[in-house]
Amino acid sequence: MTIMADGAVILFPGCLISTRYPQVEATARFVLQKLGTPMIDGAKFVCCPDPVMYRSHSKNLWLTIAGRNLASAQKISKEAEIVPLCSGCNTTLSEAVHILSNDDDAKLAVNKRLEKDGLKLEGEVSVRHFIRYLESLPEDRLKSPIKQSLEGLRVACFYGCHLLKPSAIMKPDSVRYPQFMERLVRLLGATPLNYDSKASCCGKGSLDDEVALDMTKTIVERIMACGAIDAIACACPFCFSAFESYLVQEKIGLPVLFISQLFALAYGAPPEILGKGFHRVKIDGILDRYLRGEEKKREEGTREGVKG
Repeated sequence: MTIMADGAVILFPGCLISTRYPQVEATARFVLQKLGTPMIDGAKFVCCPDPVMYRSHSKNLWLTIAGRNLASAQKISKEAEIVPLCSGCNTTLSEAVHILSNDDDAKLAVNKRLEKDGLKLEGEVSVRHFIRYLESLPEDRLKSPIKQSLEGLRVACFYGCHLLKPSAIMKPDSVRYPQFMERLVRLLGATPLNYDSKASCCGKGSLDDEVALDMTKTIVERIMACGAIDAIACACPFCFSAFESYLVQEKIGLPVLFISQLFALAYGAPPEILGKGFHRVKIDGILDRYLRGEEKKREEGTREGVKG
């Protein structure tokens, strides 16, 4: 059944978030609900697939699978916007839309392959990362659900590669010195820090742990040079994994959170939605500072229950 819903979105969690970081989808859904954004479920998504490794193996297969995801979304709604939670997924789907919108032969070939699944890609498809979706909303709408200001929280926003590039498609405010994550964090009352390397690659896509650790080390050192800092805020599960791997190895207790978690915390989400158990670098200190009274009592009650 095709649903026509003005202003609705279809969340695209991606593989890594669905299997390892469910707190991202949980907090994103909480935030969208508080913002009054209709969400449509039911699309039969598969892996995006990966915009680097898989694409280098076979661009045709990569484009076909991406096209399948786009067509699956269209099958349940012709109007809803696809909102990926993962930067890599966003790159794949956004680039696929660009290619298929400008290359009739490629679109014809993809649709031919999709026939056996009863799918067809037609018309326009809109794809926008969760963070860019938030950025598009009026400031008063973003502020309205805030129950707890994050005043005093010093945050280093990290963009990584795929949220910004290719810039002709992603259209960030700046490729080297973007500010849209900082603007969102500032709306919540937190203080974004200014540092070099926030648009660098974390190295996780190299599939070489040593390379990733070395590249992440440089980024963390530049963040730490800012002085007092409470958390790193990121947009991508691969970047999140790279940061946590390095911080755990070096025994640095600097929490890493997704932007959706910061918004959910400010909007009054309960601890079970915030998903602290999925963090290797503990976020308890931040939750203790900003959980509102009612949620804090629930959290303490849960702890007592576990002790008993």
